[in-house]
Amino acid sequence: MNIRFIYFDLPFWRAETSRLALFLGGIPFDDIRVTSDGFQEMKANNQLPYNQLPILEVDGRVIAQSLAIARFCGKKSGFYPLNSDIDAALVDELLDTVSQVTELFSQSLSEGNLQKKVNMRQTIAMHTLPMWLELLERRVAANSDSIYCVGSKTTIADFALWRLLGWISSGKLEGIPSDCFDRYSRLRDHFDHIDGNAEIRTWMRHNYDLD
Repeated sequence: MNIRFIYFDLPFWRAETSRLALFLGGIPFDDIRVTSDGFQEMKANNQLPYNQLPILEVDGRVIAQSLAIARFCGKKSGFYPLNSDIDAALVDELLDTVSQVTELFSQSLSEGNLQKKVNMRQTIAMHTLPMWLELLERRVAANSDSIYCVGSKTTIADFALWRLLGWISSGKLEGIPSDCFDRYSRLRDHFDHIDGNAEIRTWMRHNYDLD
């Protein structure tokens, strides 16, 4: 099977969930990282079904939409439940929730005025984001017998949540404090556990020079 994963050179969850599943699952793939100009060229050449990245090419066939790609990669690599419809649905639920939290920032990401951008995000940090983090805290804590989001082993839901939390606490979202999820002990423990995985640390060092 010839697999090509195409996205920008960023550790964003929409890409990293699938990249990590393939990498940790030992599945060979071409990790293609495009520039903004490369993205525009792909759009102009009608290579993107919805004019968006990421896309996954499997033996020449193109799969679009990050969650569909993540589920495919999770199934192929062993990081998606195949023997429990309920666990699979719970993984899907977490992925949908991570996507929904990301949408909180969509307007501010397109705002060109820095002060307006900061003001918008400060409002998110004070009101909307804490509500969602509290809901995620409860939901992850409901899996009380395990550190993971669903079941007793790592799934793509864990990769997605880890990178979401890493993104919002990175300091790169002006107006969002880097300690924004520290008071949510279950989320903090989950992040630290995934972040401390030796293979993931190797991946982050190799691709982003992050230790």
